[in-house]
Amino acid sequence: MDVTANYTVTPVNNTSGVITAKTLFASGLSAANKTYDATTAAILSGTAALLSAEAAGSSTTDGKPYMGDTVLLTSTASSAFTGTFSSKDVANGIVVKVTGNSLTGAQASDYALSSTDEENGAVTANITQKALTVTGISASNKTYNGTTSATLTGTAALQTRDC
Repeated sequence: MDVTANYTVTPVNNTSGVITAKTLFASGLSAANKTYDATTAAILSGTAALLSAEAAGSSTTDGKPYMGDTVLLTSTASSAFTGTFSSKDVANGIVVKVTGNSLTGAQASDYALSSTDEENGAVTANITQKALTVTGISASNKTYNGTTSATLTGTAALQTRDC
C-alpha cells in the first residue's frame, strides 16, 4: 500500500544559520626569553605571514585562508604585534599571546586572526630567575684556621627595587 498520497510536503523557508569566521594562523614570529621582571610583556621578533592558501571547502580548523580570497595582514613587522606571556612567573615554555595586528582585504571579514597560535603551534619563551643582591654585610678578617667559616657583621638587606 502506497501511503505517500496521504501527505503533502510544505517547504520551510524561515530557517537561518550563522557562518562564523575561519581563524587564520600567522607564522614567522618568535618571542625572546627574558629574566623575571614581574611583568607579562614579551618581545617579539621575525616577519609575520599568513599560512599558504588552500582550496575552498578544505579544513575549517587548519589556520589557512582559501585560494581566491584576498586577505592579508595589516603589517608583517613584529613591531605591529604585541606579545604577552600567559604568566609573569619563572618557567620554561610559557605560551605568549600574540595580538595587535589585523586582517585586510576583500574577504578579511570572513576570517579572524588567531591570538595564541603560530602555524598551529603556540609561540613560547622562557622566563628565568632574577639574581638578587644582598647588601649591608661584610666579612671580618681572620687568621688562617683551616676552615671556610667566616664571621659576618652588619644587617643584611636586599638591594633596593629596580625602578
